[in-house]
Amino acid sequence: MGEGAVDAARIDRSLQHIETPAAVLKDMARVTKIGGRIVACEPDWETFVLFNGEFDDSWKIAGLFRRSIRNPLIGRELASLMNECGIKHLYSHVHAFWTNNLEDANVIFDLRKVKDQCAATHLITQADTDNWWTLSEQASQRGTFFAGLNIVETSGVIA
Repeated sequence: MGEGAVDAARIDRSLQHIETPAAVLKDMARVTKIGGRIVACEPDWETFVLFNGEFDDSWKIAGLFRRSIRNPLIGRELASLMNECGIKHLYSHVHAFWTNNLEDANVIFDLRKVKDQCAATHLITQADTDNWWTLSEQASQRGTFFAGLNIVETSGVIA
């Protein structure tokens, strides 16, 4: 696509997986017209938390998931990366995403797979991951289960 070809560009939850997110943002800036808007939304995986009433295994399971993301801090890096690409008038807004429903969290974060990976890598025993799941089911039924993270939305203008 040619320079200045579009009025606006948006990317959502993709930069966390891309080897060179700065290159993608730079290309977005290149194809956007002067005065056009760039918007990027990315999780800050360092804020990812699981809680079912038990701290230690919840922390380990969340930690394994955080470490599986190529760019886990991309949400907090967006404004700096965008600034380096010449995007100005930057504004960031943090959206807190959370659920107290284990099945919803499982669909979103693939928690069954993550807990099984914890056992397979000997981070936690299989018995402890099974117990963690049971505690999470019970907490979910009570409404006391928690899975959440911050998603950072940063926007700016091509000057």
